Amino acid sequence: MKEKVNVLTSIGIIIYVITSIIDRFIVEIADYIYIPILIIAILLMIIPAVKKIK
Repeated sequence: MKEKVNVLTSIGIIIYVITSIIDRFIVEIADYIYIPILIIAILLMIIPAVKKIK
């Protein structure tokens, strides 16, 4: 059976992709803004996997 992708994982991936595209192609994002946003995106991708294990 196929498993559904968690909403939090999808949001995390979307945040990561959008910030990466903006930083590389449109305008450079300052590190003090970019790093916390990416940490939040990574946590959104990891949290559902950890909850699933329990």
